[in-house]
Amino acid sequence: MKKNDIDIDDDMSKTFIAEVGQKSAIADEEVLEENTNESNFPDISIEPPEEEIETTTNKEKDYTEEIFYDTEIENKKNNPVIVIILMIFSLLIGVVGSYYYFEIYNKKESIKDEKITTSKSNDINEKELNADGLFIKNLIEDYKLHRFNEVEVFKVMYANNKTNVSDIDDFYLRTLAAVKAKKNLGDTGFSGKSFTNAVKTLFGSEIILENKSFTDNQTDEGLCYAYEYDQKEDYYFSKEPIGCGGGSTISLKQKIVKAIKKEDSLEVAVAVALVDTDTDKVYKQIDATTEYVKLIDEVEDTTALTFNIDKDYSKLNQYKYTFNYDEENNNYYLESIELIK
Repeated sequence: MKKNDIDIDDDMSKTFIAEVGQKSAIADEEVLEENTNESNFPDISIEPPEEEIETTTNKEKDYTEEIFYDTEIENKKNNPVIVIILMIFSLLIGVVGSYYYFEIYNKKESIKDEKITTSKSNDINEKELNADGLFIKNLIEDYKLHRFNEVEVFKVMYANNKTNVSDIDDFYLRTLAAVKAKKNLGDTGFSGKSFTNAVKTLFGSEIILENKSFTDNQTDEGLCYAYEYDQKEDYYFSKEPIGCGGGSTISLKQKIVKAIKKEDSLEVAVAVALVDTDTDKVYKQIDATTEYVKLIDEVEDTTALTFNIDKDYSKLNQYKYTFNYDEENNNYYLESIELIK
């Protein structure tokens, strides 16, 4: 093939391609224009959903409030007045707490421990003495007047549920001290100093009886105890009893049941009975509401004739004598007598 022929063919090919491309482009433009001008194509508008907008708004609001709240707290924390008030309040709590612990709680616990320790110590120091021994017998006998109406003795010592020494009649206390001051019943008198010492021995230093003359009232039964004090001589002269005691059918019986020695006291339990041979009965008490003597609270299953206090004492009332210890004089003195059964 000749060169001229080849060039003609190339020119024809290029011309064909150019025409085809031009037609294709025109066709595309026509299609696009038709589609654009088509009246049925829907209008589409895109709007953001309401919920999403609201959600976003709420989140922004919460976030804003959180920032405001944190900022307010931070401001409060940084407020020096509030910090100082909190520090003072904390200090006050500490001071009050410390005071309560050391001044109140610890003292209560200390007192409680002391009471427990004292109680245990008292229990350890308790000692039972021989109730039939001479020391206990003589101690109880010192407070019972002999040759005296025994109903009256009962009234003084046992008529009440509790009798303190300070409640006992002055004459009775003086007579007990006078008997104690005598060396024996045959003595005609004693010194004022002996009387003062006897008072302290029997009743302790709290009972003070001045030296002076004293006597019991003259009655139909006679004069039992009478002492005339000579101040110049500082001496008591005793008078002889006149018909003292009379012929009463009522007698007072006592039995020492138990004696307990403690660290600074002594307790003695005594059973007491009133035996009336006139009615052949035994009683526990006297009716204090009547002017005449009326015995009450009869002891069952016994009579005045068959009564034996050593065997029947459990049926009787018992009274506790409480003696305090006088360390200075190494002596026990009476404080009270109390019904315990």
